[in-house]
Amino acid sequence: MSRHRFPQPHRLARRERHLYPRMMDRRTLRRVSQAATALAALVILYVMLTPDPPRLSRLLHVDAPATAPVAAPAAAPAASPAPAPRWTDQDEEDAGHAALFALLGASAALWYATSDAARRAPQRTLLTYMLALWLFGGLTELAQTFTETRTASLSDVGFDVIGAIAGFLAGGAAWRLLLRRRAR
Repeated sequence: MSRHRFPQPHRLARRERHLYPRMMDRRTLRRVSQAATALAALVILYVMLTPDPPRLSRLLHVDAPATAPVAAPAAAPAASPAPAPRWTDQDEEDAGHAALFALLGASAALWYATSDAARRAPQRTLLTYMLALWLFGGLTELAQTFTETRTASLSDVGFDVIGAIAGFLAGGAAWRLLLRRRAR
């Protein structure tokens, strides 16, 4: 019995090789996940530690909605609807923290799924991955105190951890589904 979880392309019969033209083995998937995790960490460090980080609204060229000219009031003023909640810079920053760390969590989930250590001791390895994601979020916030234009915030660490856990769970489910389909 093969010790590999996924069928290896070199072990397939010649007539079956065409079914798996782009299949990667666990070692290759692990390398891809490690590279993706490192890239996500570098992007997070760039965004978190630059003096003027890129804003989502600037990247998407979203401007504030133009206000319509106000007409003269009629005899009886109509009840105006409640104003729609505005997307503030703080909301955008919080969503950015969660989104960046969700990407990091998703790539870490693939790394976990292909890890030999996770096969031997899954709970301990999962705890180690979660601790590493939490520490990375805390250390990026701590590093912001050494820049002149950025400040550290405990709520940002919370959004980092929430994003990392959400990304890890979503990524883990997606990778599990993908890897199961490949194994068939």
